[in-house]
Amino acid sequence: MELASRSKLAEQSDQPLNLWVEHVMPQSWGDDWPYEDGSTGRPSDDDGKAIARNAILHTLGNLTLLTGGLNISSGNKGFDEKKVKFAEHTGLFLNKWFTGKTRWTENEIRERGERFADLAVSRWVGLDGS
Repeated sequence: MELASRSKLAEQSDQPLNLWVEHVMPQSWGDDWPYEDGSTGRPSDDDGKAIARNAILHTLGNLTLLTGGLNISSGNKGFDEKKVKFAEHTGLFLNKWFTGKTRWTENEIRERGERFADLAVSRWVGLDGS
């Protein structure tokens, strides 16, 4: 996805080794991660909003790649803090997505996932059914 995210005008660089998969919205989200309607609260098993959110946590749109140290320091922090860390410490194009975002909710996760799906179909022969 990193190579597919680069434009034709971008410089080519070696991809870093030993990257970790990071959940942008963490698996242990809570008050630092408001719902789309602005409400907050700890997730519960019978809360429809929490169930919908938990279903999208492990999708491609919510995952990114970071060095181990950056992943650990990002932890369960809120999106604003994570966004600053990503901007300061990573040069991967797939992380540039977060630069202009003011929030990270289910809609943004779906949007990024759809963008990656489009990149995959355009990049890898056969994914479009031909």
